[in-house]
Amino acid sequence: MLPIGDGKGRQSIGNLSLFDSLSADQLHLLANVSLNLTKNLQGVTEVLPEEKVRVEANIPFLRDNANSTLTHFDFQWEISTIDEDTGQFFPLVVLADKERNITISSLQVPVGFTFIRVSAVPKNAKQPLSYDFGFIRILPRLQASVNGPAVAIKGDGAVLLNSVISGELSDSFGNKADKVTFLWSCQVENSRSSNLTISSESRYDNLQTNASSECFDPGILNSTREQSLSFNPDLLTANKTYIFNVLVSQGRRSVTASHKIRVDSNISLSIR
Repeated sequence: MLPIGDGKGRQSIGNLSLFDSLSADQLHLLANVSLNLTKNLQGVTEVLPEEKVRVEANIPFLRDNANSTLTHFDFQWEISTIDEDTGQFFPLVVLADKERNITISSLQVPVGFTFIRVSAVPKNAKQPLSYDFGFIRILPRLQASVNGPAVAIKGDGAVLLNSVISGELSDSFGNKADKVTFLWSCQVENSRSSNLTISSESRYDNLQTNASSECFDPGILNSTREQSLSFNPDLLTANKTYIFNVLVSQGRRSVTASHKIRVDSNISLSIR
């Protein structure tokens, strides 16, 4: 693993002739570069899919004297991904950016924990004056689908729908993952009403009933807040197609999946 150190990164200035234009007080302040990121993996900054995060190298003196001081320094940025199973750091990659602030897109960095280090490097010098580091976490995309039959026959018993998810987070490096939650709803295809919440007000949930008469109401056989949903097609109207939606959420991420089922009558044929 990389020798992270204490985050101060103070090194010998070396040839002071490089800093003739800066006072001793300015040099002391510049030795305190810091990032706007946490230095441990607990409470790390999380970046959603397709989201960008702005990483800033904060130097007290530069805030008030940016024009007179920035011309004397470059900022060297390096990143490394971390194996969540072993904690091992992959080799550092040097970025082309030389600015004091950079923007990192979740589309450019692999999913998982990323180590970021910045060095304040004087112009025409090889050694940085100071450095700091921090961590971000690129979150995976939460995905969901619904497994179930395409046709439900009245009289054939209950129908089971199951939501299949991927991209859910588990506990990692002391970060406790948010619970994955589910909420089912239904609507009749081509109905003017949409996203009608399935009622399960009796012994399962305290959800308010706002499903139309076209969408089943008392036919739920389990809670609408579980990963699977079971219902009785006898309470639906034959020759109609119903759309079942499930909203899957974990923390700040959410996704909706849908499944269509056509309800048919139980037709018995006999040969005379």
